[in-house]
Amino acid sequence: MPETERAELLARLRQVAHNRSQAEIARRTGFPQANVHRFLNGHRVPAEFCQALAREFSVNPVWLLLGEGAPYLSDVPEGVARMGADLLELVRALSAVERMRLGSLTGKHHLRVLRELNDALLQHENLRARLNEQTRPVFGRLLDDIDRCLEKTQLEQAGDLLKAAGQVARLCDDETLALRLDGQRSFYAYLCREFELSIALQRRLFVRRLAGITQLGQEIGEHTRNFAVSLNATGRIREARRVCEAALALGRDSTGAWKLEIEVICGGMMLDLGELMAGLTRMQNAGPGAAELLWSRYSGLLVRGLLWGGLLDFDGAMQTGAELRGKNRQLLRFACWLEDPARIEKALARCVSDKPEDLLARVPENDLDTLHARCLLDALRGRKGAQRRFEAGLEKLPPQQRGRPTDPCHEAAVAAQLAEQTTGAKAARTAGQEALKLQREIPADFSPMWEYQALANRTLLRTGKGEKDPIQWFQQAQAAGFGVFGEWAN
Repeated sequence: MPETERAELLARLRQVAHNRSQAEIARRTGFPQANVHRFLNGHRVPAEFCQALAREFSVNPVWLLLGEGAPYLSDVPEGVARMGADLLELVRALSAVERMRLGSLTGKHHLRVLRELNDALLQHENLRARLNEQTRPVFGRLLDDIDRCLEKTQLEQAGDLLKAAGQVARLCDDETLALRLDGQRSFYAYLCREFELSIALQRRLFVRRLAGITQLGQEIGEHTRNFAVSLNATGRIREARRVCEAALALGRDSTGAWKLEIEVICGGMMLDLGELMAGLTRMQNAGPGAAELLWSRYSGLLVRGLLWGGLLDFDGAMQTGAELRGKNRQLLRFACWLEDPARIEKALARCVSDKPEDLLARVPENDLDTLHARCLLDALRGRKGAQRRFEAGLEKLPPQQRGRPTDPCHEAAVAAQLAEQTTGAKAARTAGQEALKLQREIPADFSPMWEYQALANRTLLRTGKGEKDPIQWFQQAQAAGFGVFGEWAN
């Protein structure tokens, strides 16, 4: 046992012995008082003593061994108490195995030792199976509670439940529940802005899921999509694309709807990386059913490509594709690019909602795109304090919306646009330069959104004297298929 765990066990033993004499403990447990004295002073504690202590003084075995739950059985549910008793039996069986040294297998008593070893191992296996059955429903209920806490962003409570689930997971062999716990740990880390940890957990989860797949089919598509979405959410678009391309290569000789979906997702990532026309072409030519899939499940990708490619106007985009949050987010961003108060107001009325029934279809109020649109509308209509409201609103955004390496340059680009409308060219130019500076400092693994790059570069062109770098950026974007940037590329 590691020293830390030994010290923690000793502290719990002393807590039980606090109001009891060593003589009483010795009498009731059947151990000599001298041994009890040694146990309470840091010497090795046998499992049999813990078992007797739990039995005689109604101590919660789970608390005694692991430090989890209440100290006494009167304070814990009956099922947990049974689980703790079995855990002590398991420890006792392991202790019996530990005492059977390899050297004992030599000499005339080796057959007896082998029988004892076999009996102890069988007991261990039986106890492990019982514990597994007892912990599975407890594990499942804990995971349900964690899901509810994560959905409501109750991070402190979710963190406590995740610790408890981690302890229970050590006693449960259910791989499905273990994978679910890893997914929750990843999402919790993401909500806590621990993005590197979140992605590390997602990578491990992805590999474990793939390891259980015997045939490439719909399952690999779902795992790939989920992992790619997680990578995309943190700005790792190139890695997300590599994952999708690898899945397509692995499943080259297989068939199924999953390949169509991953092809469409790859096209969407090409859009994310600035390859607009190539990405739009790949999505539309992904295979039979691509048009229906884009219209129904990936309307945000479809509308994004058509709008910024100059192939569809704002009003036409409002009527294109299913009403999903991704599509409505694109409408908000494009309305802000147009700087047309009427269209921004129309987009806010149509695309934003905090009603539970609109969860999947609308952009929430507490969101960067919503904040951007509301503050820009105020600025365009001459209302004072728009930039101040934007800065105050940033502080109220959910944790997962601030902390990614790309977020500062996105926020600075919006600040530059607002400054141009409110405080003047000089402040706008400074903010635009800051946005591009922050963009250059983004680690190579991350990719900024080109909508915000466009805002910052346009601000510099409108407040400067035809600078070379912004013009080149728009020229490259136009060559990649961004038809709406034509006037800024010359």
